[in-house]
Amino acid sequence: MTNNFELLVTLIRTEGLREVLRRLARRFLEVHTFSVYRLHLSDALATGQAPEGIEIKEVSREQLNGLRKGRPDLPEYFYRDESEPLDRCWVGLHDGRLGFICWVSYRGSDLVSCGANEAKVSNIFCLKELRGRRVTTNAVLMIARALFEEGITSLLAVPDSKNPAIVKSLLACGFVRVGSIKRLGLFTWPRTPVDYSGVAATAGSARQKAAG
Repeated sequence: MTNNFELLVTLIRTEGLREVLRRLARRFLEVHTFSVYRLHLSDALATGQAPEGIEIKEVSREQLNGLRKGRPDLPEYFYRDESEPLDRCWVGLHDGRLGFICWVSYRGSDLVSCGANEAKVSNIFCLKELRGRRVTTNAVLMIARALFEEGITSLLAVPDSKNPAIVKSLLACGFVRVGSIKRLGLFTWPRTPVDYSGVAATAGSARQKAAG
């Protein structure tokens, strides 16, 4: 409940009361479907490369605060550390200016839990001026490679099914679908957080990966 309140405060501060009311109405009046994706990490993992003119790197909380300072244009995704148990943060910089963010958690979230040697990438967001340059795909691959070298063997991602751009980027990285979670208001099914560490990829995802 505390996390939800903190997120609400962040939303009001960064995006205004009207956007908060729109999101609340959508959450309690629509059934949301979140697809759960997993990427197995190995030496065969593709190597991401930052697009020309963009720097992708991990930053500390102090460095991130400096990048966020004086940026009222940043949506609440850039402030999720204020409301969620997130452990690490990668950003994309264009001319030193913050334009992309991706958070990593070793504990999972309210929807999924992380197994042994597993982490979750979440709250990925790219500002409009950097879209269309494969920033997300390359950044996630770079993050996956860094985590693999530290001993992580699996990555989870749980995008909203109504966010096709993120889903497309995850599939391009090699993620495969292992399940889904539905939510209406305060209710979810299956009961969350779900442990998908022992769940195999669905047949549909396996065919999609093979076709790609």
